[in-house]
Amino acid sequence: MKCVNCGTEMGALEGFAEIVCTKCKANQAIIDANTPKKSLDEKSREADRQWGCIFRIAIPIIIIYFAYDYFKDYFVNPLEYKVKVEVANLRTKPNLKAGIIKKINKGEEFTLLSDSSFNNSNQEWGLGVNGKDTGWIYMQLVDK
Repeated sequence: MKCVNCGTEMGALEGFAEIVCTKCKANQAIIDANTPKKSLDEKSREADRQWGCIFRIAIPIIIIYFAYDYFKDYFVNPLEYKVKVEVANLRTKPNLKAGIIKKINKGEEFTLLSDSSFNNSNQEWGLGVNGKDTGWIYMQLVDK
């Protein structure tokens, strides 16, 4: 009979026995002389190692995912917007006839300071900052 792990010849055995290989020190359960098998203890330890590794990796990932999903709104600046059209104009006053201070490209950030609701009930315009420039932008051109 040979060792399952290293292949060392271990001699013939009859009946059920549990032996240790002299070369690799592996426990083996012998059901009969021709069928060496790993012992139940060794099988369960191997399964524990595999599941333990999976849990050590999976559980922290799951915790981080759900924690981020729950708290993600706390990490986002509620006053920060991005331009959603190709080009938006930053203007001197909250109307289309006002002079253009700067053209802001799609994807650029715009930090809102105030909206035009203090002048009237219209909140279509927002006063904000882009880089070093401060001006008014039409709020339908930006998105969170």
